[in-house]
This record gives sequence, C-alpha cells and structure tokens, in this order.
Amino acid sequence: MRISYLHRGAGLGALAVTLALSAGVTSAQTLAFAGSESYVAEAPSISGSAGYLTSTSFRATSSIEAVTCPATESTSLNYRALGGAGLFGAWASSAPIVFGVSGGLGSKDGGEAVTIFGRGFTEPGAGVANLDLAGAPLSGVSVSSNTTLTALTPAGVNPYGNPLALVDLDLTNQLGNSSARDAFAFGPSLIADTLPANGDDLVVSLHSAPGTVVVIAVGGPIPGFAIPMLQLDGALEVILNMTLVTPIMPSTGHTQVVLPIPSDPGLIGITANLQAAAIDNLVLLSGSFTNMLPIPIQ
Repeated sequence: MRISYLHRGAGLGALAVTLALSAGVTSAQTLAFAGSESYVAEAPSISGSAGYLTSTSFRATSSIEAVTCPATESTSLNYRALGGAGLFGAWASSAPIVFGVSGGLGSKDGGEAVTIFGRGFTEPGAGVANLDLAGAPLSGVSVSSNTTLTALTPAGVNPYGNPLALVDLDLTNQLGNSSARDAFAFGPSLIADTLPANGDDLVVSLHSAPGTVVVIAVGGPIPGFAIPMLQLDGALEVILNMTLVTPIMPSTGHTQVVLPIPSDPGLIGITANLQAAAIDNLVLLSGSFTNMLPIPIQ
C-alpha cells in the first residue's frame, strides 16, 4: 500500500490526498484514486517514490510509503498516514470517503458556501448526503458530482459565543459514513502548529480577517464561567493569572506567532490556555474573541 495523505501546511483541510490500493500480488486488480481540495482523479494505478506520486492525470508531491499490514500509521510534523484492511474495505464497499473542505476556514457566524471533496457521493444507492461540522448540520447540500458537493456552513460557536476553531467534518449517506479530522476551522481562531516540550518554542497560527489587530493572552479558565468585555463578540475564557504574551499586532489573515516555553521542570504537565482578541476597530474596540486554545506542556 502506497499512501500520501493529508499534508497540513499553512492552509487548513485536506491539501493533498493520494491513495494507491492494491488487492495483492495474487490478483490483477489494482484500484487507485487521488484527491485534494481542488482536484480529484482516478487512475488504474498510481506509482511513485518517497518524493512524489504520479498517474496519467495527477501528480502529488511528498508521499509517504507504508507497508501493507492490518494497521499502519506513519506520522510527522506535516503528515499522518493511515493504512490497513479497514481503509481498503471502506473503499471497496463503495462507502463514501470525504477528504476535506475547500479553504478549510470560515466565519463562526456560518452561512458561507463551501465545497466538499471526496468520493462516492453519487454511487448507486447513495441517496442524500448528510454533513455536519462538530455535530451541526450543513444546509443547502447539493451534489455536484461523485467527488464534489456544495453546502452552507452552520454557525460554529461555543456556549460563550466564541468560535469553535478546528472541527471534524462528518458525511453520511445510505452507503456509509466518513469523517475528515480537523477539516474546518471556525474563526477568528488560534490553532497550534506544534505541541511544545519544556524549553521548546510554541508555534501558533492566528486566523482572522486581514487588517484586524490582535493580542494573545495566556492564563487559566474557570470552568463554566466567561466574561463579556467591551464591544467584542464572545467572552473572555482565560481569566486566572491572565498575562499578555504578544503586543497588539496587525493580522494578515494568517499570522504565525512563535512563543518560547521556558526551560523549567515545574512546567511539565501544566496546560497553558491561550486566547486572543481580534479587534476590527481600535476606536470602538469592536471585534471578536477567538477560541481558547489549551496547550499541554510535555
């Protein structure tokens, strides 16, 4: 089994997904398909090496090779590859497979048109596709082809009105169901690009509208309690021992922030909670809080 799966770079969602599945050396049947946020291809076979996968109509860079075994998982900073009989069986049974959401980022208010990429949306007997993000259904679902469909996002807020940030996409039809982990982020949102160890740097991505100004704070929450502030949508969840960890800075839409973690054995096992304010208007202090992002320090 040769797999290139889910490259997570600066964008969100499934940026490159390529699967080459072989029925085995005793069978002449070889099944293959490939997909990304903007393209889905099928081919009799897909070949390549550690740097690329290619077929007659598709080329994907940075592949991971995994041996065929009952369950295989390969991970790195940017990649996670899963393989095994379960994945092959799901494809062979014509159950749907969902890759991700185009763009992968939207407003916490919802109502935005998105395109979902995958396979098996119009197989015989598939019926109506039902989709949800974090349990909230997408509306206006329209199947464009066997590999794409469009829909409108739901609102994505927690009980305090703050965005949910990264959520899973679930798709179900009459032939089965499929999930894409961390396929979409409701914003403005903070997302950890690394999980830090003691003494390492923490790299955090802030996704907010270009032109807003932001400030990130660290502290602790009080379970079940948040404080509305000024004209900002949502509420402050980081309350205990709150400290600003960045100055006010402009957002380019995707702003990456590096926060050093002190080398202190006493921090191991501690969870640092980050939250940002994304301010649209400095005079009126209007805007929105982001999600609260818990960071366990190892």
